[in-house]
Amino acid sequence: MIKTILDYALEYEKMGFFVLPLEPGKKKPYTAWKDRRDRRPDADEIKAWWTKFPDAQIGAATGEYSGVDVVDFDNSNVSMPHFESVVCDIPDTFSVTTGREEGGQHIYFKHNGHGLKNIVKPKDKYGQPIDVDIRTNAGIIVLPPSQHKSGKLYQWGKLNPLDMDDWQDELQDMPKEMAAFFQAASGQNGSDETVKLDLSQILSGIGHGERDTLLFKYCCRLRGKNLEYAEAQAMVINLANSCKPPFPEKEAIKKLEQAWKYEPGFVDTTPSSWESPVPLKEDRAPDLDPNLLTGIVGDMARAVSRETETPFELAVGLLLSVLGTACQGKFVVKIKPGYKEPVNIWTVTALDPANRKSSVLIKITDPLSQWETQKHVELEPWIKESASRLQNQEARIKFLRTQYGKANQDDLKDIESEIMDIEKDLVQVPAYPKIWAQDVTTEHLGTLMNAHGEVMSIISAEGGIFDIIGGRYSNGVANLDLFLQGHSGDPVRVDRGSREPVFLNSPALTLGLSPQPEVLRGLADKPGFRGKGLLARFLYFLPKSNLGHRGLDSDPVPENIKISYQNLIHKLLSIPPNEDEFGKRQPYILNFSREAYQEWAAFYMVVEKDLREGGRFEYITDWAGKLPGAAARIAGLLHCAQEPDQPWAKEISIDTMEKALELASVFASHALIAFDLMGADRSLDQARKVWRWIERDKFELFTKRDCFNALQGTFQKVANIEEPL
Repeated sequence: MIKTILDYALEYEKMGFFVLPLEPGKKKPYTAWKDRRDRRPDADEIKAWWTKFPDAQIGAATGEYSGVDVVDFDNSNVSMPHFESVVCDIPDTFSVTTGREEGGQHIYFKHNGHGLKNIVKPKDKYGQPIDVDIRTNAGIIVLPPSQHKSGKLYQWGKLNPLDMDDWQDELQDMPKEMAAFFQAASGQNGSDETVKLDLSQILSGIGHGERDTLLFKYCCRLRGKNLEYAEAQAMVINLANSCKPPFPEKEAIKKLEQAWKYEPGFVDTTPSSWESPVPLKEDRAPDLDPNLLTGIVGDMARAVSRETETPFELAVGLLLSVLGTACQGKFVVKIKPGYKEPVNIWTVTALDPANRKSSVLIKITDPLSQWETQKHVELEPWIKESASRLQNQEARIKFLRTQYGKANQDDLKDIESEIMDIEKDLVQVPAYPKIWAQDVTTEHLGTLMNAHGEVMSIISAEGGIFDIIGGRYSNGVANLDLFLQGHSGDPVRVDRGSREPVFLNSPALTLGLSPQPEVLRGLADKPGFRGKGLLARFLYFLPKSNLGHRGLDSDPVPENIKISYQNLIHKLLSIPPNEDEFGKRQPYILNFSREAYQEWAAFYMVVEKDLREGGRFEYITDWAGKLPGAAARIAGLLHCAQEPDQPWAKEISIDTMEKALELASVFASHALIAFDLMGADRSLDQARKVWRWIERDKFELFTKRDCFNALQGTFQKVANIEEPL
């Protein structure tokens, strides 16, 4: 059974938390609470809150309200090493990952009456603010699995109090150095200025051996900050001279050299200090041949690519989704007896912002928008007339029901008969045709497909649909079934009391997306995305961007190409669905020619061999196992574009199949990189950018500073360049 936010809130109440309902994406409670610290909300009150505010996230009041103090690091990758370098190590206690893109962390400690105050971004001993807050008396923190405004969920670390009966016994006291730092920062020593904890005071009061150990740890932490070696050296020399009595500068520098040399990230002038380089996988797939596609499809893709100065792959990826929109639900490709593939298709063309993706999408999808508008105009009089007649019928029924309660016994049958006759012939008001959308919830998508012939397309220049599938509107619970069934054509049966039922016999869903590559990163880790096969259903393009190489002399799409393309899509959209003798929908069958089937079968065997251990597709067998079927779908769409009058009347030719298989092969090369991106860490991608810079400028020797200055758009700090190097 899937737990709701309310279920978690009730669990936290039992554990002793002062639970609060928070507005989504904020730390603002829906209710007043500060004047009742001695009376925690009980289960009944919490249930009443979530009944009134069903979208509320879970918060808790800190300090004496819940018995915890929480240290909040907004950018934990930077602020936690900074804090440890000037204060103390952070203990292994309960922690929460907040969902911030920068990697926020909440660290939990017992509230033991040490008099701390809520503090925001105190300064370190060098006057630099540390990106850390402390939540104690009357503070508020957000509890898992609430949703951060980034769309990610708050999550407990390796220690989860929900799994423990006596979790408070495991809760640690705040270390003395940490408590002293926050006490000083709160200005409780009689000064309005922030008091900084000085490491020199600690070093002055301990023995030589203990001082060496602490100094070495301090030097190691300096390495993780945004410092050049010379800056760190000046800091440790200043520290040595600040101690009472001072200790030799050579001793301090020796510890710094040891830390810089033996900790990861040290770069010496001697080659022996470098580890062996890690070979980088290729991150550039082959470009798609602009002359591969023929006919009006190829002409339109090339013309749009030239006008917008965008990669050819972007136009092709979106154009395939438009063809899928025009053909889905009407055709299936018969590969052999017992094996058919529908022609709806899913494509992802990943490109960074400023690549004119929206311009390409508008031009490629224009026939779909025009067709919807045209149908709207054509059907509007009929729809208005039908709606009016229905209102008249409903008014008559309402009048008859009123008369029924007043009528004599002899007149009841006549009234009943008339009501039944009207209800039997109630006018059905048709919906305005809709064939594609851009931003739609999973539930509404099912409603749209139910109302529009069991088919729908989502075509967008962004990747927001991934957040929706991942649970943006369902408390973080992934909602995959309709999408998976819409790709394969499996029946859908959704019958929930809260909304209209959705019954689809042969659903067909097309997706054409062009998100930023950053959107793909980490998708493989989203619950169900890889395991249930969602990511395996997409065909991926990761083309090389034209940014920095564009001019102002591009030509617009010729009018004759634009009109021919529009006519093609409208002709395919206007093909009525096929029906059997009983009025049941039966898609038209697209058959392979003998030669086309042989070519497809040879491709299938090559892919099958590459699925083996050690083969090309060893790590993406889920995706590559669907590649031959995707190639058949592409062949079916290209065939429909070539034979739009009666696609079922001719077999899919060997020429069409060869083009489809070449497209599929390019998709395969891009998929290998896409899955690497979806599962890889950021440093690998950054390392590739460094290597491309080295290759482009043919460097034989360079400094970290040279690299940083050239790639400041990638690296915000010099320290960030260490791991990629």
